[in-house]
Amino acid sequence: MLAELPVRDELTTKEHDKLHVILDVTERHLEASGEHGLRIMNIARESGVSTSTLYYHFNDREGLIQAVQARAIRRVSSTSLGRLFEKFRQQHHVDEDARSFAYELVAVIGSEVGEYLSEERRRKVELMAAGITRPGLEHLIQSEVTHIIDDVTSFCQVIYDRGWLAEGVTPRAMASALRAVLWGRVVGDYDLTPISDQEWYRLAELSTLSLFRLE
Repeated sequence: MLAELPVRDELTTKEHDKLHVILDVTERHLEASGEHGLRIMNIARESGVSTSTLYYHFNDREGLIQAVQARAIRRVSSTSLGRLFEKFRQQHHVDEDARSFAYELVAVIGSEVGEYLSEERRRKVELMAAGITRPGLEHLIQSEVTHIIDDVTSFCQVIYDRGWLAEGVTPRAMASALRAVLWGRVVGDYDLTPISDQEWYRLAELSTLSLFRLE
């Protein structure tokens, strides 16, 4: 069972799939007409369920909207650092030195951000903002951030144990710094005179290399 679904009981596979259908339908309606145009009866009819089923699992209209946003937050969170380091695990060589490792990491960060259009990066900011306007999502965002940084920290621990990190840089500090580099590009899209991807890449390079002991 996926944790992002605010369900009351354990679900069968069929019920689990049905809830995702409901969320898919709701997401389409929100994109088409916004929250003001969302109608529970329309969602139920298009999803092939009763309104009582919707109220049972999501409590009310607000609960349904939050469930859609929660799922989107989890999808976004599963990219960035998590996907970056999965990609990096597949590419880096165990026997390389700190300098080669650091520059390869910079290249992976650049390619990861390059896969997203600015509109998609803005979506991340909008989802984070949702956590501010909807307190029910704040805990989910915090949990997701913590979970991802926990995973990346365990990977950074290997780098730390090799003596490759700069003095005073802990594995968790490195994980947090890399997340800040990635999200810094997202926030930068809101600047009325934004820097180019090339300029950002240079800043990301300098920031990332500063985490390493390069002798």
